Amino acid sequence: MINPSPQMLHKQLTVVGSWVFGLWELKELVDFLVWHRLHPDTMVTHRFPLEQIAEAFRLFDQGKTGKVMIEWT
Repeated sequence: MINPSPQMLHKQLTVVGSWVFGLWELKELVDFLVWHRLHPDTMVTHRFPLEQIAEAFRLFDQGKTGKVMIEWT
């Protein structure tokens, strides 16, 4: 069930998302993390507030980061 935030509805925001892998790929990812003893939290290398989203995209576009997260506060 989708329960969009009232803040999104009242501002009439559009949110676009994507799902780019199948379940078998997710299993491969989990197996990889377990095999290499990696914790998913270590994959996130940078966090940015929404106000700095342009900088986050510039940094990610350089190809020298892990996962870059945008934090909604």
